[in-house]
Amino acid sequence: MLDTHEAKRLHILIAGAGIGGLSAAIALRQAGHVVDVFESSRFAVELGAAIHLPPNVNGLLRRLGIQPDDFRCNDAEFVSVFDSQGNVVSSKDVRNLREIYPFPWQLSHRIDLHEALKAKATSLHGPGVPVTIHLRCKVVGCDPAHASLTLSDGTVVQGDLLIGADGVHSVLRKVIAQEDIAAEPSGGSAFRFLIPISKVKENPETAALVQKAGELQFWDGQYRRLVIYPCRNNTELNFVCLHPDTESEGTTEGWNIAGSQENLLRVFDEFSPAMKALLEMADPESIKLWRLLDRKALGTWINGKSCLIGDAAHPFLPHQGQGGAQAIEDGVALGALFPLGTSRDEIADRLELYMKCRYERATMVQNFSRQAAFKISAKDAVGGTSTDPLEFMRINFGHDAHDFATNMLRKHLASRITNPDALCSVFGPSNPLILGAPDSQAILGSPSQRLLEIEFRARRNYLETFLPRMDSRIASPGGWSKASWAVRRIQPAEWKGHGEITVVGLCIFNSILSPDQTEPKEFNPVIFCDNAEFVIAAREELNLPILLVDLKERFIGAQYQMKLERSGHTFMEIHADLAANHQNGESGTDLGGKSWVSLTLLKPDVVEALLPGLANVIGRLQGLDMKDPVIARSKLTV
Repeated sequence: MLDTHEAKRLHILIAGAGIGGLSAAIALRQAGHVVDVFESSRFAVELGAAIHLPPNVNGLLRRLGIQPDDFRCNDAEFVSVFDSQGNVVSSKDVRNLREIYPFPWQLSHRIDLHEALKAKATSLHGPGVPVTIHLRCKVVGCDPAHASLTLSDGTVVQGDLLIGADGVHSVLRKVIAQEDIAAEPSGGSAFRFLIPISKVKENPETAALVQKAGELQFWDGQYRRLVIYPCRNNTELNFVCLHPDTESEGTTEGWNIAGSQENLLRVFDEFSPAMKALLEMADPESIKLWRLLDRKALGTWINGKSCLIGDAAHPFLPHQGQGGAQAIEDGVALGALFPLGTSRDEIADRLELYMKCRYERATMVQNFSRQAAFKISAKDAVGGTSTDPLEFMRINFGHDAHDFATNMLRKHLASRITNPDALCSVFGPSNPLILGAPDSQAILGSPSQRLLEIEFRARRNYLETFLPRMDSRIASPGGWSKASWAVRRIQPAEWKGHGEITVVGLCIFNSILSPDQTEPKEFNPVIFCDNAEFVIAAREELNLPILLVDLKERFIGAQYQMKLERSGHTFMEIHADLAANHQNGESGTDLGGKSWVSLTLLKPDVVEALLPGLANVIGRLQGLDMKDPVIARSKLTV
């Protein structure tokens, strides 16, 4: 007989072992499921080209346990635009992105990324059962309703969930999406190749072109563009040479069509002598020609117990460097939506959530890529719409597919809960639609009323999961946002004559809770209090997310300490060094006092013994990675 965990595992079939398929395999393996991947080749050999790992996907790889630094990725440090003669049009230093976003923008060789994904999927170490990759197993069909696939030898493999990750030439797309929209020429083609940077530096005529490490270069000519950037720790230079497809011999769709150096030099003849000398360094045998085809969006990516991901669902033009990133986002989102314990009966509903998580996002980034395309002719009404390579950066980079999917699943599950206490599993008002209810600042008060407030920064995407609605957001640029933990003492006259009451709450700044809210404000997703009567009244009368815990305060010299406990188990501590706090906190300025907030990782049996609502709150707070905590204001005295 299977044990409890074995019984809850799903058997997941994935067609295709490319970047998207392997990302999904890792995420679902780590969620606790059994994963089989079917690959038609001896192995899916990623071609010799570079790939962007921007912040939106860099963090996802790290969440999967893959460190890009381990396979020779280098940071993107500068983004420069030149005209065809090498005159600088614009140049931006993007090294500060590590301060704006939680994760870096890095550049990798596709083969290195693919090898890292394959190793992580099949490793005997790490969470979950190692993924099984079946080579030379060509998938020729599937039954979406029953999650089965058919191999070329007639074998039918049955699973619980089927994922079509078989790329731009997907054979499953027509069956799962029930349509197969024909690819249409975008009007552009691209020569692709790499050149060793050491070779470029050896030539005095070209050495000046690679002076800056980590520089992405865009060279714009008339109806053509060169995109050049380094990979493999700045040792190889990647080229994507975009031009009208009428000027090259490429007529078929594919990455691996041979191109000629003679044609390359003819197409880019208008460029500067130094650039033409650089193009002449390309190994003629390595030049590939890629005709850029585009497809209109499919009506759906899901059918029964099956779905499409990556290029099978949404092939990308290369102009935003987001094609691989969106495939990884798809895979990680599926891992978040199918945690261990998902039943077979829930699969179709979870795939509906997958569509809600991913369809609008991927389609939007697809459209950005079209707008960022080079202009192929005077009649081109789409290409050239955007001339700034970084125009769409905030939207592209500022998304976390795992957090977004996890939040959507959490709210989906909460919508079916009838136990009032369990409603605390969702931060925010117990009924998110009642946004006109009294604000929880009625409890925590204004900043000037607070006894102590410790501000910190955290990932914006994660903080947004604490807001009450899927369309709630934080009006902060970049990937970081500010929040705080506040301590307040409520006096008897303020609340129906009760004695002095202490409350501790989380404060998220610059919150936009609904589309009709015009000004950002503070939102308090959870409050803790040790007065049972007060907690009941605040929840019943004000509909607030307040939980009963034990609050234990003490002073040790100039050190203030607050412990939050339940049933004798400490789950959170607040510490403040009051000796370092020399200013009056009334002004709300950063006082620079040393402080920290810690969340204790409780054992599973301890968490299970707590009330369901509190257990869920603790679990959510555990993911709150609080950076740079400081005492923002204090009325405490030594």
